[in-house]
Amino acid sequence: MKAQWKASPWSARSTKHLQRSHLNDYDRFKLRYAKRQRNKLLTVAFNTLKKRTKSDGTERKLKKDKRERIRELKAQGVKKGAAKK
Repeated sequence: MKAQWKASPWSARSTKHLQRSHLNDYDRFKLRYAKRQRNKLLTVAFNTLKKRTKSDGTERKLKKDKRERIRELKAQGVKKGAAKK
């Protein structure tokens, strides 16, 4: 019976709740800070993906991408007018 309880989601939830209840002020601060850092990373990643896709789901061509292609062509020695054709 104990093995079934430990495998259940209720058991995991109750142990997390117990661990959270034993946190002191500094531990709560560290937890809040870690969550804030994680959410910043997720927000930046989400916004870059959102910026790179159109509303219909296709990829959007950004000015940054065009600049990178022009730099690559310049590095190869291709002239300016030849890049458009």
